[in-house]
Amino acid sequence: MIFGLLVLANQQSRATPAEIAIFAGSYGLIFASLLGLDWFFKKMDKLT
Repeated sequence: MIFGLLVLANQQSRATPAEIAIFAGSYGLIFASLLGLDWFFKKMDKLT
């Protein structure tokens, strides 16, 4: 899915590799933080 977004962004704006890397990195951070929150809440559910 992320690679699809990269291809789309690349085709639309002819972004430089650096811009694509920043774009991918920001999506990666968002995805990782969502996964981390999900794991955190599951862990809290087990404790309570």
